[in-house]
Amino acid sequence: MKYKILPLVMGLFIAMSLSACTNEENQNISKNAVSSLQDTEEQTEKQQEERKILIAYFTRLDNTAATIDEVVQGGGPYGRLGDSLAEADVDAVASASITVTETEAKGNTELMAEMIQSIVGGELYSIETNETYPVDYNTLIEKGGEENSNDARPELSVHLDNMDDYDTIFIGYPNWWFDMPMAVYSFLEEYDFSGKTVIPFATSAGSGFSDTISTIQEILPDANVREEGLHIHMNDVASGQEEVEYWLKEIGYTQ
Repeated sequence: MKYKILPLVMGLFIAMSLSACTNEENQNISKNAVSSLQDTEEQTEKQQEERKILIAYFTRLDNTAATIDEVVQGGGPYGRLGDSLAEADVDAVASASITVTETEAKGNTELMAEMIQSIVGGELYSIETNETYPVDYNTLIEKGGEENSNDARPELSVHLDNMDDYDTIFIGYPNWWFDMPMAVYSFLEEYDFSGKTVIPFATSAGSGFSDTISTIQEILPDANVREEGLHIHMNDVASGQEEVEYWLKEIGYTQ
């Protein structure tokens, strides 16, 4: 009888051993998968940390000597906005390429730049000119049109001494006359962008990017100008944080 039991015991022992080995192998596979995922996450974080990012933008609020109340009185695409920021309708203010956040007013492009910075880090740089722009919106547009027709290059009042430090440059601007403001041309032509990644973002009343991305590619033939830029209608910038986050994730720029 004991001879019949012995094979059964041996078989049970072997089965238990195989099961233990299988469980151990599965645990090792699971541990390896977790380790691999952690390595990937750490590598992504390291890549993000190694990126030197500049977020350059042009906004009319940084290029006028007027107070914000004077800018509000200067009107926008849909007319005069009020006598002061406090009295202006928020929706109307947004329509003038200005966004009100709590008690503060910002240019739409500046606000987009800050949204990008909140996600990818980096440094903000406002493109500012020696000559200020008119506070009256219609006069501003006329001046922008004249600069465009004359292929002007407004002289900049602020310059970067460390452009070589950056490998990724986000460049933001409003669409003026189906083009970038000419001050943005001044900025792009001032520095060597060779080997750098350039990512456009823009605001407008409905013109989108027009041909500005291809124009940037022509100006910067030795840079990697990403075509997957982000445009947000000027009325939608204030609520655009999620759209900015989704866009940055899609192009591989998240922390």
